[in-house]
Amino acid sequence: MDEQLKLWAGNVVTHGNLVGLLQSYRAPNDKIYRWMQEGALIPLKRGLYMVASGVTADTPAPDILAANHLYGPSYVSLEYALFHHGLIIERPYQITSVTLRRGKTYDTPRGRFSYQRVPEDYYAIGIVREQPTSRMAYMIASPEKALCDWLALTPGLSIHSVGGLRALLFEDMRLDEGNLRACDGVLTQRLLATGFRRQRLYWLAKLLEEL
Repeated sequence: MDEQLKLWAGNVVTHGNLVGLLQSYRAPNDKIYRWMQEGALIPLKRGLYMVASGVTADTPAPDILAANHLYGPSYVSLEYALFHHGLIIERPYQITSVTLRRGKTYDTPRGRFSYQRVPEDYYAIGIVREQPTSRMAYMIASPEKALCDWLALTPGLSIHSVGGLRALLFEDMRLDEGNLRACDGVLTQRLLATGFRRQRLYWLAKLLEEL
C-alpha cells in the first residue's frame, strides 16, 4: 500500500484530508479513485472514507469511529454499545447511534448505520470518550446509557414491573447479569430525572437498586 495512507491507518478521512496528502499530484482525484478500486479506501458517503485495515498491521478503524463521523453530533449506543461493553454476546447487524438531529440511516460497504433523536438534556448524560490509539478517539454510550437508550428507543416494549424487565433483559436479550450489577444506578437516576421515557427507565432504576 502507498506510504501516504499509512499516516491515516485506522482512521476515517475526508476528501480534503486526501487532497492535502496528494498535493504534489496533478490529478489527486484519480489517485483517490485508484485507492478505492484497490480496496485501500472504503467510501462511507460523499467525501468521507475509511482507510482499510490492510494498509498496516495496526488496529483497524472501528465502525464506532465511522458512525461518529457519518452524522453528528452523535454517539454510538443501543445494541452495538451493549455488545461493545460485553453486556450482550451477539454482534448487531447494524450500528445505531443517538443524535440531537432528525433520524437518519446510511447503507455503506461497512454495513448499516442508523441514528435516532433524543432531547438535549437527556443526550448530554452518559457519553464516554474512548481512545484506543494515540491517533483515534470516538464517542460511545456508557453501559448504563446504552441500556437506557435501548429501553427508551426500542418500539413496542411493554414493561410494567421489575419482573417483566428481568425477563426481557435476562431471557430475551440474554444480558449478562454480572455486568448489569456493575452498572451505575446514580447515572440511571439522572437519566430518569430528565423525564424522557420515564416509565421504562423507572423500572430499570428499580431493578438496579435490587441488584
